[in-house]
Amino acid sequence: MNRKYMLGILLLLTLSIFVIPTRADSVSLEPIEDTYVSSYWTEDDDNFGSSDYLYVGEGSWGELYRPFIKFNVPQTTKKVITATVKTYWYNWALESRIFLTMAAITSDWDENFLTWNNMPNLTLSTIDSEFIGDGEWFNADVLDFIPENGDFSIYFWGGDREYLMSDSREEGFLSKPPKLVIEYESESIFQQIDGFFMPIIVMAIGISVGILIYKKHKRG
Repeated sequence: MNRKYMLGILLLLTLSIFVIPTRADSVSLEPIEDTYVSSYWTEDDDNFGSSDYLYVGEGSWGELYRPFIKFNVPQTTKKVITATVKTYWYNWALESRIFLTMAAITSDWDENFLTWNNMPNLTLSTIDSEFIGDGEWFNADVLDFIPENGDFSIYFWGGDREYLMSDSREEGFLSKPPKLVIEYESESIFQQIDGFFMPIIVMAIGISVGILIYKKHKRG
């Protein structure tokens, strides 16, 4: 092969390692825990951690429903570009759209024990509010709220004499449970190659280029 062609190939390979980015990585995480609580006098001590559904809003007797959702953010050295919580809500009997608010929770809770009467003192940090109707998504930007790693909890409230429901993580048939979608910054091939192999690759390219230059000078 012509030396110029060989040198060009080696240079392109070097540039691809250091310059050409790959597609950004993303993960779609389902809740590690989710439940709801009800203020109805016969349910305020009940736990709904195993329910297939989550409820938010107000029932016909004035009872209030509050859903709680917890995700686990994976530990990584990658930079997070976007983070979005996506929740799907429905109620075919809904007569009007409900104004819902999503907030981050700093207090800990357990889906197997949480009830209306033992809810923790919530330190809320409002994330987003929207009017939501039957069969609509509530997608909220949580980039400024998620931790670098570990548990991330959210809570919903809203509604006036009407309610919405969503699939919980326990509902398996054609379900649409809440999701936390995280997109990470793209990495170059150089960044992705294990540190043990990179010096070998760089050294091999350097030796090959050196041989070509040596032969060129020798023949010249």
